[in-house]
Amino acid sequence: MITAALGAMGIDGFMSAMPVPVDALDDAIAVFRDVIPLGVSVTVPHKEAVIASCDERSAEVDAIGAANCLEFRDGKVIAHNTDAAGFADSLGFTPHHVVILGGGGAARAVAYGLRKAKLHVVARRPASWTASRGWSELPALLGDADLLVDCTSAGLEPRTDDELANSVPLDALPRAATVATLIYHRRTRLLERAAALGYST
Repeated sequence: MITAALGAMGIDGFMSAMPVPVDALDDAIAVFRDVIPLGVSVTVPHKEAVIASCDERSAEVDAIGAANCLEFRDGKVIAHNTDAAGFADSLGFTPHHVVILGGGGAARAVAYGLRKAKLHVVARRPASWTASRGWSELPALLGDADLLVDCTSAGLEPRTDDELANSVPLDALPRAATVATLIYHRRTRLLERAAALGYST
């Protein structure tokens, strides 16, 4: 997608995936400082940790505590976060009552992008950035929600994908609600279940 966009803009460039182990993040940033790429996209599990390796941060990064894009300018590495605005813009409607699954950097970005709505964050492990609710409270919270957003990484693996989909009481959602996920390379089991029940996804 990024390579196609660069071509459409007449920019001679391409995007390539580069796996970076957690303990090699600083080394990777050091290499980028020498190579000076057009930019770097950052994904799980580095969105929060990468900030420490940057020289400057955008206001969104300061507010969210996570970065998904790195800019290289004037010898500096600048952290940005486009997840928040990108997700909000992609919805096509303004939600009023949102339930967010997960408490990591992606969940923070969605919460920031939808901060004008009433938000409930549900996480299996307490999220340090918010007063998150426990999984047992999920059925009650879904009763008034017009948007459920899966911000977990469960959909990346078949086993955890099934486990998450089976643990979310989708029938507690109002019929007009929308179910979304941040997994974008395929439809997750949660989305499949939601669509089969007639929800917008």
